[in-house]
Amino acid sequence: MLTQGFVAVALVLTVCGCAPSPQVAVPPVPRGAEGTSIYNIWNHHNGRVPAVERSESGVGTILSPEYFKVVNLVPQDAPHPLYADSSLRTRFLADHMLFETVDPDDQRLLTPSGLQTLTIGDSPITFKKDSNGHTKVNGVLVDRVEKLPSGIVVYHISDILYNYAQKVDAEFKKLSSGDFGSPF
Repeated sequence: MLTQGFVAVALVLTVCGCAPSPQVAVPPVPRGAEGTSIYNIWNHHNGRVPAVERSESGVGTILSPEYFKVVNLVPQDAPHPLYADSSLRTRFLADHMLFETVDPDDQRLLTPSGLQTLTIGDSPITFKKDSNGHTKVNGVLVDRVEKLPSGIVVYHISDILYNYAQKVDAEFKKLSSGDFGSPF
């Protein structure tokens, strides 16, 4: 009887969409990622352990937003939600990397629908290149593409993806208003 009750609760949670989503794991930082704008946040997330070989990390593509946009998400002397909130940090990081290696010369980038895939956080992402050779990732301009010695491709993009600037700002306002107490 107890088993039937458990199954019924699980079914209700699943049907109504209330079941918790599986936690995304952020892979270890691969060697060579030190030059990306997300490195410090990623390194903090993983406990400042040494960088690993690509095969140990599994990351194939890193989406590195413009450095100053990442640094200036919040005032520099203030508590930072990406360091204080591990769930937000996980989602932010996972949505700025892919297991798949997206080659900047892949012909699918030139098609009308572009190369469509998913981030590590399971968010849809599209890589498109126009006839002038300008590449965009989810509509955000790619400033340059770098291929690390490990084979990881880094797309240095002009902005932060998936409205994370607004999400971080909303969490920052909660932190600075004292809703969560001190994160440090």
